[in-house]
Amino acid sequence: MSQKPQKADPIPEGENPKSRPHHTPLHHLEWAVGARNRIQRILLEIHKIGGERPQDTIKDIELVRVYSQLVGAGFSLWRAAFLTDVDDKNPLTESLSHASDLLNKLLTDNTVTFQQDRATRNWMCGYYLNSAVVRLKMASEKLGELAKRLAERFAIQMNSEVAEALTTSRQSATANDVWDKVAEALEKTVDIFNRCLELSRVMTDPK
Repeated sequence: MSQKPQKADPIPEGENPKSRPHHTPLHHLEWAVGARNRIQRILLEIHKIGGERPQDTIKDIELVRVYSQLVGAGFSLWRAAFLTDVDDKNPLTESLSHASDLLNKLLTDNTVTFQQDRATRNWMCGYYLNSAVVRLKMASEKLGELAKRLAERFAIQMNSEVAEALTTSRQSATANDVWDKVAEALEKTVDIFNRCLELSRVMTDPK
């Protein structure tokens, strides 16, 4: 005797289905913990380069601008690391829906918290990843110019690797893959920045 298919638990009256808790898959949580650890290490490295008073450590005005872009890219990746569990099956549809939700929340409450970032992650994740990419492109272009001025071939070679990482990030299948590629680009850019900063100090040292 065939059994009748069981009905799903009814949604309580007045409850929005979207308000139900989102259970993140364990495999994604494992990736996310590693990603957060990785970006924290990168941010620490950026902070160590600048020190407690980066205005005393970084004298070249162009390097000051690049340092600011690195901080911005690092912050964007740190935020995105909490948001990559997006809907990969219907990315455009869900992104549009979450963009609408964000605008409604912003116009209603005039505030956006981290909880709202999570609730609208299908749009927010792309926002933060794109922010990191744009800042890294600006930083790598500026470092390429500085590398030529400082005659640093290593930096020019590394700069092409940064560009490749940013390009391949757009071809990645998932938000996690994009994040990993952009993080790789940030690590390489920080390395280039450190080399250019050291050479700048040597060239301007009166000794």
